[in-house]
Amino acid sequence: MAKPQAKKTEVKKDAKPIKFLEYTNGIFDNKNLIGVDETGVGDYLTPLVACAAFVESNNIDKIKALGVTDSKLMTDKKILEVFPKLKDLVIFRVNHLTQKGYNNLNKYMNANELKMFLHIKSINHLELKLKVNSDFTIIDQFSNEASIVKYYTSLVEGKLTAESFSKPVMLLEKAESKHVSVAAASVIARYHFLKMMEEQDEELEMKTPLGTNEIVEKFAMDFVSNYGRKALYSLAKISFKTTEKIDKIMEGKKS
Repeated sequence: MAKPQAKKTEVKKDAKPIKFLEYTNGIFDNKNLIGVDETGVGDYLTPLVACAAFVESNNIDKIKALGVTDSKLMTDKKILEVFPKLKDLVIFRVNHLTQKGYNNLNKYMNANELKMFLHIKSINHLELKLKVNSDFTIIDQFSNEASIVKYYTSLVEGKLTAESFSKPVMLLEKAESKHVSVAAASVIARYHFLKMMEEQDEELEMKTPLGTNEIVEKFAMDFVSNYGRKALYSLAKISFKTTEKIDKIMEGKKS
């Protein structure tokens, strides 16, 4: 007779408090830093992609020489050209949520929590698995400090695979323009975003429009007409107000 298995006790995990740093002149000098950024946030029909990029101080000038800056200021063509050279100058980790994955987690987490989840996963990989020798991490600030602490604590102490940060954190608005590590993260995230969109376009056999506008709405309505409303769950971020507009228009066509 097999012995009964002892029930595993779930050990509560306490989040290590974040040590926040304030920006001061010269604070970046001779520092090896992790920069964090994401893309796909405001696009209805795309995944959400985040990157943490570790940049050693002796590679900063080499990265700048490639023309790396905020990815929003670079063309897609330039990003695709730069990435093969950039990837050899940084250590990075990319994590993403497909539209379906986004929708599944969005039932329990808001958009900012989802961003924070990807950032924690990427930072954890660099700090804990690859053990990069960083001085601190710069996060492109997407919410106020109190909210970020709340998201972080909830995620680390929850059931998802998220661990506490081991190094201090600096929150900066428009951080891509203030340190090349964040600019590199934004470019790498965008590169992977573009590659994922290429795959999506090939599967759909048409070009997916970006953003949230009338062109996007028309594309989504045509998709629903062809494949059904349930299929939209795997193509779009359902929590966007765009979904309500599409549902109302499609419902009006039926009546």
